[in-house]
Amino acid sequence: MIAPVIVALLLAIVFISTAQKRYTSRGIFTVQPAGSRLAGDNGDVGQYANFLYTQREKIMARDVLAGALGTPANLPKAKTVRDLKTFTDSEAALEDLRNNMEVDVGRKDDTIEVAFETPYRDEAPIIVNAIIDNYISWQTRPHKRSNSADVLEAYKSELNGVNQGLAATTAKMADLESRYGVLSGKDQQNVVFQQLATISQSLESMRAQVLKDKQDYEAAAKAVPPEVRAMTSPGNVLVSSEDEQMLRMDILQLQQRLEELQQRYLPNHPAVVAARQRLEVLSSGYADALQRRYLRSQALRDDLQKQFDEENRKAVEVSAKIAEYARLQADTDRQRRLVDTLETRIHDVNLQNAAGDVNIDFFQSASIARKSYPAPLRTLAIALMLGLVAGVTLAWGRDWMDDRLRSTEEIRAAVRSSVLGVIPQIPGGASQIVAGQKVVMDPSSDVAEAYRSLRTAIYFGAPKDRSKTILVTSPSPAEGKTTSAANLACVMAQAGKRVLLIDADLRSPRQHSVFGVRDGRLGLCAVLREEAQLEAAIHVTPVANLYLMPCGIKPMNPAELLNSPTFSEMLETLADKYDQVIVDAPPVMGLADARIIAACCDLTLLVLRAGQSMRKAARLANEGLVSVGATVLGVIVNDVSRRGEAYFDMAATYGYGDRPVSQVPARKKRVIDDPLAPDEIEIGGTP
Repeated sequence: MIAPVIVALLLAIVFISTAQKRYTSRGIFTVQPAGSRLAGDNGDVGQYANFLYTQREKIMARDVLAGALGTPANLPKAKTVRDLKTFTDSEAALEDLRNNMEVDVGRKDDTIEVAFETPYRDEAPIIVNAIIDNYISWQTRPHKRSNSADVLEAYKSELNGVNQGLAATTAKMADLESRYGVLSGKDQQNVVFQQLATISQSLESMRAQVLKDKQDYEAAAKAVPPEVRAMTSPGNVLVSSEDEQMLRMDILQLQQRLEELQQRYLPNHPAVVAARQRLEVLSSGYADALQRRYLRSQALRDDLQKQFDEENRKAVEVSAKIAEYARLQADTDRQRRLVDTLETRIHDVNLQNAAGDVNIDFFQSASIARKSYPAPLRTLAIALMLGLVAGVTLAWGRDWMDDRLRSTEEIRAAVRSSVLGVIPQIPGGASQIVAGQKVVMDPSSDVAEAYRSLRTAIYFGAPKDRSKTILVTSPSPAEGKTTSAANLACVMAQAGKRVLLIDADLRSPRQHSVFGVRDGRLGLCAVLREEAQLEAAIHVTPVANLYLMPCGIKPMNPAELLNSPTFSEMLETLADKYDQVIVDAPPVMGLADARIIAACCDLTLLVLRAGQSMRKAARLANEGLVSVGATVLGVIVNDVSRRGEAYFDMAATYGYGDRPVSQVPARKKRVIDDPLAPDEIEIGGTP
C-alpha cells in the first residue's frame, strides 16, 4: 500500500513542477432589477429568484463576449483584447473565451462573480474587466419593447371587453332574481315552488274530505224514505258540527224510543206512528245538513284545483328561468376566470418590462491574478487519495489472488484438520545437516521445543494400538517434510524409544545427507527388489536409538516398488522390531507414492510451510490421503515467522532461543560403523 502512495506523490510533485502555470483573476458586481416592488411582492419571488441566473446567461451571450474581445486592451503590443497573447494562437477566440471563464451567482446575495483563467498573469484582469464592462454597456443600453407594449395593450383591451360582458350578465341575473325570487341553489328555495307545495298538500287533504262527506251523505240519505226526501229540499244554511252532533243524538234517541213503542204497541198505534214521523223528519234534516257540507267541500276542492293549476304553470316558467340563470352563472364564472388570467398576464408583462431595467454596481474590479493551476495542496491531496485507493486495491487484489497459506489459522481453516505443531523458522544459512538435526545440535532452541511439543501431541493424540508407523509428507516439494521427519525422529529417539527413519522418497532422497550416511546400494530399494536383507539396509545414525533406512539407488519404477506386497510386509516386520517407524515420503500432489505409503501406515502427518503452501494444494492433498483410507492425524506448520506467532515471543522471554551452532558446546566425534561409509564423518554427538 505504501508504494502506490509514494509513486502517486512523486508523480504529483513532478506534475506540479513541470505543468504550465495558469492564473485566475476575478471581478465581482451586484445586479438588481429596477423597482423595489419586485423585492416585496410575494407573487414575484420565483421569477426574482431566477433573475440572477438569467443575467448569468446574458453575460455568457455571444454578443457580450464578442464585444469584450473588441474592447481596447491599452497595451503596447495589443490594441484590443483579441490581440492579447491569450488568444494569439486561437482559431476560435470566442469559444476559448467562453470555455476559460466562469460566472458564479451568489447564494445569499445579489452578486455575480466573473473569473477568467490564462497562462499570462497580466492579461487575466484585463479580460475580466472587459467582459463586465461590456455586459454593463449592453445591459444599460436603451431597449425598445414595442412587442411587449402591443401585447400589453391587447391584454388590456380584452380585459375591458370581458369586464363589460361580466357586468351585463350580472345585471341580467339580478333582474331574474328580483322577478322570480331565488334561482340559485335548490328548487325548494324559490317561493313559487314553496307555494305550489303548500297548495298541493291542501288539495290532497280536501280531496280526502270530499270523499268522506260524500260517504256520510249517501249513508244518511239511504235512511230516509224517498217520499220524505221529495217533500223536503236542502237549504243554503250550513249546520255547524255541534248542531250535526245534536241531530245525530236526537235521531238515536228517537230510534230507541220507536223500538220501545213497537215492542208495546202495534205498528198503527198513534204513538208509534207519531214517533216514526218525527224520526223521519229528523233523519231528512240530518241528510240535508250532510248534503250541504258535501257540496261545500266540492266547491273548496274545485277552487284549490284552480289555484294548483295556476301555481304549476308558474313553476314551469320558473324552472325555465332557473336553467337560464344557471347558464348565466356559468358564463359569469368563466368570465371571472378569464379576468383573473388576463390580470395575471398583464402583471407578468409589467414585471418583465420592469425586470429589463437593472441596477448594476461594479464594486470589485479585477486587478490581481492569482495562481490557480496547478494547485499544489489540492494536487497532493488528490494524489494521496488516488495512491491510497490504488494501494488498497492492489493489496486487496494481491490478497484475493494469493493462494498461499500464511498463518496457522488459515491452515486450520483450509485443511480442516488439527494443527499438531508449529515449527518456527530456522535461522538462514543453516546447512541441511544442521536443519535436520536441530533438536540434537541445539536442544535449548525454540525449534527443539516445538518438535518436543509435536512429539507430545502425537503421543497423546494418536491411538495407542495403531501408532507405530507414521508417514510424514507434504502437498508439494520444498515444504520441509524431510527436515520435519528427521527432527521428529530425533526427539522420539531422545525420549528413549528405538526409532527407525525410512527415506521412502525414492525420487529425491535427502535423509542420507542429513545424517551423513553415504548413499549406496543397500537401502529401501534394495530390500524391495529383494537384493539385500532387511538388517543390511538399516544404518546407525549419530543420534542414540535412531536408525536410518536410506533410499539407496533411485529406481526407475518407484510407485511399483512401493505398491508391492513386500513394502507393506516390511513395514509390519519393522513395526514389531522398533518402537516407532517414521517414513519420509514424496509429496502428495502429482505422485502416487505418498498415497500408497499412507495406505500402509498407521498415521499420516501433513507438513505445510507457512507463506509457501497453497490452499488448494493442501486441501487436495488432505482429501487425497483420506480417499485411500489414510488416518491423517494432523498438520505440522513449518517455517513459521516468529513475529507471526505470539507464543514464540513468550518462549524466547522464558529462556528459549536460537543460538548459533558455533556457540553449541563441542561434541565428540563419532565414527559411523557402516560398510557403505568407510570414511569418518564428523557429525554432532548424542545429547
